[in-house]
Amino acid sequence: MRNRKNIGIVCLTLGTFLNPLGYAEAVAGVMNITGMDYWDTTYLFYVLAFLLLSASFYLLKINPITFAKEMLRKLIKLFDKKDLNK
Repeated sequence: MRNRKNIGIVCLTLGTFLNPLGYAEAVAGVMNITGMDYWDTTYLFYVLAFLLLSASFYLLKINPITFAKEMLRKLIKLFDKKDLNK
C-alpha cells in the first residue's frame, strides 16, 4: 500500500511538471533529440501529463470528480462567510 502511494505521488509530481508551468528545458531537449516540431512536442507533453495525472488519481484512489465537487463546495462556503459588500 505504501509503495502504491509513493508511485502515485511520483506520477502526480511528474504530471504537474509536464504541464506548461516551467518545462521549457524538457521540451527543448525532446525537440533536439527527436527532431519533432514545437506543436508535436507540446502535444506529446500534454498526453504524458494526462496519463501521469490519471495514473496518480488511480494509484492514490482519488475520484477527480468528487474531489472537484468538494473543492467547489469549500470555495462557495468560504465566499459565503465573507462579507463582500464592505
